[in-house]
Amino acid sequence: MKISTHQVTRHDTIKKAALPGKKVEQEDLLQLGSCEKTSGIYGPDIKTEAVRKMGEPLHGNSITGDIMIHRDFHSNILNNDRDVLVYLPPGYSKNNGKKYPVLYIQDGQNIFNRDTSFGGVEWGVDETAERLIGEGKIKDLIMVAIYNRGAERMSEYTPVPDPEHGGGNLDNYAGFVTKELKPFIDSTYSTSTDPSDTGIMGSSLGGLSALYMGWNLPHVFGLTGVISPSLWWSDKHIIKEIESDPKTKGPSRVWLDMGTNESPADNDHNSIPDTLDNSRAMGEVLLNKGYKLGEELFYHEEHGATHSEWSWNQRVDRVLTYLFGK
Repeated sequence: MKISTHQVTRHDTIKKAALPGKKVEQEDLLQLGSCEKTSGIYGPDIKTEAVRKMGEPLHGNSITGDIMIHRDFHSNILNNDRDVLVYLPPGYSKNNGKKYPVLYIQDGQNIFNRDTSFGGVEWGVDETAERLIGEGKIKDLIMVAIYNRGAERMSEYTPVPDPEHGGGNLDNYAGFVTKELKPFIDSTYSTSTDPSDTGIMGSSLGGLSALYMGWNLPHVFGLTGVISPSLWWSDKHIIKEIESDPKTKGPSRVWLDMGTNESPADNDHNSIPDTLDNSRAMGEVLLNKGYKLGEELFYHEEHGATHSEWSWNQRVDRVLTYLFGK
């Protein structure tokens, strides 16, 4: 089944005044979101286990709502530490018997806080969630923003090595998320553990990792937000892997998108950017698996959008609404 032009949902970017941007090449796509943690943003580190367990409120000029920071969360699987941010919806209480859906988001330093974001531009997911929840458009949800590890990002977000770039440690990263971080979140906060209430989301290599984890762990992540994914990785490995997988379904709902100006590369000379060729091919694989377009699969091309935090900021409201809408 082909994704035809009349099936593609498109919206013009930008809703706000656009920041200056440039078209990016494949090498640039590896770097977006890979900034190291900025020291001194949060003040002195507090090392006690008790504080790590309960977290601390995160404050800042671009922070909206109730966000907790768990500093230096350790992974035995990966043998490293990273900060984890947890957004709590308005009126959240662990004592009211309510179980909240949860969204896990890659490149956590770019999600809520412009002081730590790549290029100083954040996704603004905290402001977006506060607005959508207040308008009654999405469920009250918890969002877990997982910091990347800078130089280790490429390896942790990729399922197999790429001949030019290396990588291939995603299975261990997925083990960290599902076997170490998620149990901690579920024990610390009032969460629903049902796959239909549990999502994974990311962009670029983070989108690739979200797609991989959603497809291979649908019993954990029933909702998958795949934004501008790096489908080119290792000769389009993820497209081929899912296409050849004998199972017909992965997560129950998949958001898959790409901007029309993400990269000028057109290696097959068909006048369509390779990024769009790849996203359409991935969408067609899912349709051939039996996904229903507009119900189980929402495929979207954002006209004029680049491979940038700003462009993802502009459409994350639609991703949240599709995955967690009432």
